[in-house]
Amino acid sequence: MSLTQTRTSMPEVRPARITAHTLLEKKRQAQPITALTAYDYPTARLVDEAGIDVILVGDSLAMAVLGHEDTLSVTLDEILHHARAVSRAARTAFLIGDMPFGSYNVSLDESVRNALRFIKEAGMAAVKIEGGVHQAPLVERLTAAEIPVVGHIGLTPQAVHRMGGYRVQGKTVEAMDTLAADALALERAGAVALVLEGIPRELAERITRSLSIPTIGIGAGPDCDGQILVFHDLFNFSFTNTPKFVRRFGDATRLYREGIAQYRESVVARSFPSDAESYHLPGNSPAARTPGMRIATTIAEMRAACRELRHARGANSILGLVPTMGAIHEGHLSLVREARRSCDVVTASIFVNPLQFGPTEDFSRYPRTFEADCRLLETAGVDLLFAPGVGEMIPANATTAVEVAGISDRLDGSSRPGHFRGVATIVSKLFHIVQPDTAFFGQKDAAQVAVLRAMVRDLDMPVSLVACPTVRDADGLALSSRNRYLTEDQRQRALTLAQALQSVEALVADGEVHANALRAAMHATLTSTPGVRLDYAEVVDPNTLEPLETITGQALIAIAAWVGETRLIDNTTVTAPALSHVPTLEEAHHA
Repeated sequence: MSLTQTRTSMPEVRPARITAHTLLEKKRQAQPITALTAYDYPTARLVDEAGIDVILVGDSLAMAVLGHEDTLSVTLDEILHHARAVSRAARTAFLIGDMPFGSYNVSLDESVRNALRFIKEAGMAAVKIEGGVHQAPLVERLTAAEIPVVGHIGLTPQAVHRMGGYRVQGKTVEAMDTLAADALALERAGAVALVLEGIPRELAERITRSLSIPTIGIGAGPDCDGQILVFHDLFNFSFTNTPKFVRRFGDATRLYREGIAQYRESVVARSFPSDAESYHLPGNSPAARTPGMRIATTIAEMRAACRELRHARGANSILGLVPTMGAIHEGHLSLVREARRSCDVVTASIFVNPLQFGPTEDFSRYPRTFEADCRLLETAGVDLLFAPGVGEMIPANATTAVEVAGISDRLDGSSRPGHFRGVATIVSKLFHIVQPDTAFFGQKDAAQVAVLRAMVRDLDMPVSLVACPTVRDADGLALSSRNRYLTEDQRQRALTLAQALQSVEALVADGEVHANALRAAMHATLTSTPGVRLDYAEVVDPNTLEPLETITGQALIAIAAWVGETRLIDNTTVTAPALSHVPTLEEAHHA
């Protein structure tokens, strides 16, 4: 018999079930008692496996799970339904069923019958009731019926109307004495434990010391024998204001939202289910079919797909990447065609990068046309598209950014602080994920290209950057995803950007090399058009983006302007004419 077989045949060793006597012994030995609520099988299983001593199927079910405004609406049958699920999951914890409002308020006989259902039908080990001295007779009857009882005093949610809201109790000497008397009365009646909710720490300590049974606090300070919280509050999953006494130990809301968003994006992108996650008829395996453009939505998928495509195309194959933010137009497609011409494998990405948008910019309304984008990219020849969600590219705990100092503060970096840091961070991640040999960008984003070239140079990234010519409409307007924001009238006004660049090209061709004269010409053209608001009109070094005084070689002529509410950019590159002598401004003026 093998060792594995021997271990498999050994009986499972389970921890001993926690009982009321276990809790009492913990109090005697000053060992803190841990307690949480649970309302379903998976939650109860996690709580139980974590070693929590007590699980309460609370009437907080009404608010945490069923969406009620208070705990009064939940019914006995509803709590029993959830309690049965919890009891099927929990193997060790002491299980308490919360008797809902109305189930123990009519008569002692009816209260006992309802409490018995928690034990017989739902597998609970005890029931919890709210109230003090006036509930002592019920505690005695339940105890006599062999039903362990946990009391609950202080802020008792089922008495919310009498208390005038959810308010801290026991803040006067008289109120403190009343609650202390309630606690003693419940202990004498036979309660096995006592929940103290929403009372001053000092009072909770006094009551805890006066009792031989354990106290479990919620909003009652650290001196109780144990602590309990609502599971959903613990993990920011309650969609309500957080009480002062709650400490959050996780963020389920963010986790679920990110996961749901990624699922939705994967379905919309038709990347889920993948071929590997699908069943096939015999003879129709993935290897027997020729797929079109593949789509990956996770980093792991993209890396694996890139490796697979490289392997399929040969050891020396060249992989190209065309990064985009979607809203694909002819400018993007020209990059794909250039990549297709020079690369064996063509990949593209669609990711609307929140890091490169300022807080008042157009991230939320940036055009998102994913299905149309996929059709255009596939037709243009993209082999593999990377379309990650925000949570995939920017994890909630991410603390690292890539900033190319100096150059990132020029042109768009000056008027959009942090913009190039966001660009560099995400493009750097894309380079690490895809590991392209060549990446293709549009010359319209010349400042971005300059920043990325500096990043690649400084970090020794093994990728070549190719800047492809700006693509323009027939009227001269540079193609941009934001052009679709423009009205017909605004589109006509936007042509002034290209006209300003053309005026500079003409001046340089005529021998003008003084940057201030060129800036003045652009400024005059742009400010003379109503509805156009200038951001910058600059003459800079194309590699460093440093402003120039005189053009002696190549220069980048760059413009950014607002047309209505839409910010547009455009640029051109000029080369100074071959002159034996560069005239000064004064000489040029007298010429």
